[in-house]
Amino acid sequence: MLAAAAMYVSPAAAQDSVIGQLSLQPSTPWNVDYAQNSCAIMRGFGPDDQRVLFELRQFVPGGPYRLMVASEHLGSARGDPVVTMTPGETRPLSDARRLRANGMRGVAATLRTSSEPALPDETGELVQVEDAINVEATRAMTFHDTFDRDVALALGDLAPAMEAMRVCLDDLVTELGFDPTALRNVAQAAAPLDQARWAREVSQHFPTAALRAGRDARITASTIVNPQGRIVRCAATNALGDEDFEAVACAAMMEYARLTPALDTAGEPTFGSYTVTIVYTVS
Repeated sequence: MLAAAAMYVSPAAAQDSVIGQLSLQPSTPWNVDYAQNSCAIMRGFGPDDQRVLFELRQFVPGGPYRLMVASEHLGSARGDPVVTMTPGETRPLSDARRLRANGMRGVAATLRTSSEPALPDETGELVQVEDAINVEATRAMTFHDTFDRDVALALGDLAPAMEAMRVCLDDLVTELGFDPTALRNVAQAAAPLDQARWAREVSQHFPTAALRAGRDARITASTIVNPQGRIVRCAATNALGDEDFEAVACAAMMEYARLTPALDTAGEPTFGSYTVTIVYTVS
């Protein structure tokens, strides 16, 4: 069962339109969603007739976020969604998919975080995650080609909301039997072993109904890897509408995937997180 808890009251909503852009201030407090397999912070922006809902959801400590923005008042765009981070840069939204359900229109996408530990390259050198975003430092996001006009959300100081989500995630992984402190203090990330082999095995496990319907999918899975290099927990960050693929992908990952375990600051194997994207294509 889902539960939500209000955190603190935000300033009154304000809306400032400029040519080609809708600039929205917060209109609801931040809420924390305590789901069975994830935690999220959520907030509304803008007046009732222009309300945009914003959500950041995380499935494992240090893993990527699922970003979702949606509105029942704004129309959809046709291009590829792009976001401008302030401070930061403009970039395409990764794994973006259009949302059209229950009168809501918007986009869900994956944000890789700067808190994800470094991965070893082929020489053994540690390399930071490409296209990582320091979400907590972000003060505003402007979404292009997401709605029928550009929409800027004044997020403000995210630190209190992000801390509340961290507490939620720590409680979640503790209940699952993992040490949240260990997951957050990994010096070197888990890395795949012979990925080409087990990736083929995973991608061949196709949901029967989706195969018959000729439906493709792209699943980004957040996992926890044990000190023996086996995946012991898996959840898809972008499975909205593709829950059948998530179940099949995660079951196959836990059976076939092999990784070198994460290392702690002492160089010892430890629990760690690992994110992988699986592409399912009907040939």
